[in-house]
Amino acid sequence: MTIIIDAGVFFAYFDKKDNHHFDSAALLYHCLEGRFGTSFTTDYVVLETTLLIQRKLGEDVCLSFLDFLRDGGLRTIAMGEEHYEHSVETFRQNFPRFSLCDSATIVLMNSFGIQNLASYDERSFEGLAQDIRGKNYYEALSKPDQATIKRKILGRQRQETHV
Repeated sequence: MTIIIDAGVFFAYFDKKDNHHFDSAALLYHCLEGRFGTSFTTDYVVLETTLLIQRKLGEDVCLSFLDFLRDGGLRTIAMGEEHYEHSVETFRQNFPRFSLCDSATIVLMNSFGIQNLASYDERSFEGLAQDIRGKNYYEALSKPDQATIKRKILGRQRQETHV
């Protein structure tokens, strides 16, 4: 099993006030521990996320996101020329339903046979991924799993205040 992670999941993880913060924390912790097999994102998602985080959460958080990617073991698929034109065509055919980033994600999912997606954009991706995980992910976990996620979040927040 493999999963690809969309920008909203990363953003909500770094924005402690986001409605999906706990969902993102649980998803990303489970991705890092291999619960979904190999976890990927795309260079387009990284670009979109850095722009969003820098604008809304600040430069330090943006750099923390890049550190998280580097240190966490999530793999990033780079958009190559062989996929670019197909992504642009997918974008044109589905405008305004998809952004160019979403179009690239779909093209790469199809190219690499990835059928699972971590995203809060269920409406855009509906029918395009076998399984979309995101909204209410945390609530669907067992109580022990929820407690573990809360401990990890609190530990991360304590670390950040001491840095």
